[in-house]
Amino acid sequence: MDAEIVNNVKGTKDYYGESLKKRNFIIKKLSDLCVKYNFEPLQTPAFEYSKLVQNVYGDEADKLIYHILNSGDFLKDCEINSGDIKKIRAEISEKCLRYDLTLPLMRFVLNNIGEIDFPLKRYQCQSVWRADRPQKGRLREFLQFDIDIVGSVSVLCENEILLFVNDFFDDISFQQYTIKINHRKVLEDLAKLIGCDGEKCTSFFILIDKKDKIGLEGVVQGLKDLDVKEENINVLQSLFALDCDNFCKIAHIKNIFKNANIDTKNIEELENFYAKYVYGKIKNVNIDLSLVRGLAYYTGLIFEVTLDNANVGSVCGGGRYDYFANKFSRKELESVGISFGIDRLYAALEDKNILQEQTYTKILFANADNNLDFNLIRLLRKRGFIVDIYYNPENNYSKKLRYADKKNFDFVISCEKEGEYMCRNMGTGETRFFTTSKNIEDEIYTFVTN
Repeated sequence: MDAEIVNNVKGTKDYYGESLKKRNFIIKKLSDLCVKYNFEPLQTPAFEYSKLVQNVYGDEADKLIYHILNSGDFLKDCEINSGDIKKIRAEISEKCLRYDLTLPLMRFVLNNIGEIDFPLKRYQCQSVWRADRPQKGRLREFLQFDIDIVGSVSVLCENEILLFVNDFFDDISFQQYTIKINHRKVLEDLAKLIGCDGEKCTSFFILIDKKDKIGLEGVVQGLKDLDVKEENINVLQSLFALDCDNFCKIAHIKNIFKNANIDTKNIEELENFYAKYVYGKIKNVNIDLSLVRGLAYYTGLIFEVTLDNANVGSVCGGGRYDYFANKFSRKELESVGISFGIDRLYAALEDKNILQEQTYTKILFANADNNLDFNLIRLLRKRGFIVDIYYNPENNYSKKLRYADKKNFDFVISCEKEGEYMCRNMGTGETRFFTTSKNIEDEIYTFVTN
């Protein structure tokens, strides 16, 4: 067999043992927090109709979708005589792997609109697939954890999302992060300010969104290619280079808009949200006028979270997307949400060595023969201990201790003869003997907890 066949498919990763426990630690912290915020869980199928995904995301997603071949003899009634790959693909594939968790949410809501009480608060943790170029923190199969609020235009929803971010990082005892916020309509005003409105607006967004990759010099060159005047490029550079507090940034851009006769209602909406809901209430927030968020469906406030000194890009991001459902329905579903990239978050936090799973005392019963007391094992497990059995009783005691040490057991219990137990503390080497009694569970419990 070709050796490459047994390798992981590029862009995928196995998780086992401690790495999986730490990954699950992140998921549990997020899930527990969702329960406290009264978000409801949702799960959706791993695949959707390709036409639906393509109609919603268009060319942005077309190259990243993993298509699924139709079942059975899918070539039987096909006439493949075209060089058009899209046409061929439509003939042989009608489904694709899940691209994100937002489209399935909208589909679910629209299919159950009569049964849902709005606003709907949902959380969802499932894998998505993108045929992207793999790199650190970016896989082709990755786990997303989304929370969304559907059916409300209130900025209390945005406030709730940002409070959730603060609470999550508090729960994992990590504070070296930044929540960047901006407003998509403020970005449209910026585009108008420098003469990139109309057809050039999308190109402007795409260019600014690449700033972290291509640098400010790349952005400047891109603006020149869009025929933006030198004086306008200088204005934009000065805005991106502002080094002052958030109120100062807002005042500065508001003044520029007024002088350019650009309506200030959008920057005032950002200002009001920041002043009323964020300032003094939500930590680590920075207004970033260059924040775009790549997807075109955002309509209002947007946000993104980065970890300080972590070379993995943003670990979560989102914003308001009030007209997403219009792409495949006449319904308007005012919505706001945020997505946590679990794999990227894991990679960044693991590098910083702050992922600590909940610790339990681990006990190994070192003989799996007739002397094994399963009632005692069950009682200790009910007391909250991790209890395992050494399945090779014929091995000598030293081998059992080596196994226990390698697997990080805290205590080893052996029963060499019926009614007599030897319990060894693996950390101190202390050994205690116990005989079967009415209170042996309590006696062992006292020893292993003191």
